[in-house]
Amino acid sequence: MHHDWELQGHPPREFCNRLGELGILGIEAPEEFGGGGAKTFKFTAVVTEEAARAGVTFGSYSVHSNLILPYLVEYATEEQKQRWLPGFVSGDIMTAIAMT
Repeated sequence: MHHDWELQGHPPREFCNRLGELGILGIEAPEEFGGGGAKTFKFTAVVTEEAARAGVTFGSYSVHSNLILPYLVEYATEEQKQRWLPGFVSGDIMTAIAMT
């Protein structure tokens, strides 16, 4: 399965949706958008540590949840949050960022 991800360049959509169903993608997203509402990074750290301990990868999870989510929560307008956060949390959309 992971080999297929490498060939594709990303995990399959079903995998992203499953992470959303399990609540992994939105631990720190506000509850009103379907997230867990956590105000701390500790739960995300646990997910990251446990995945590493099990020797598994969640694809672009770290960039999606650890880099982009804080930007959206802090700087997005209410309209942008309503537009993007529900799909972000559910795994219906996966995000990326370009930084220099």
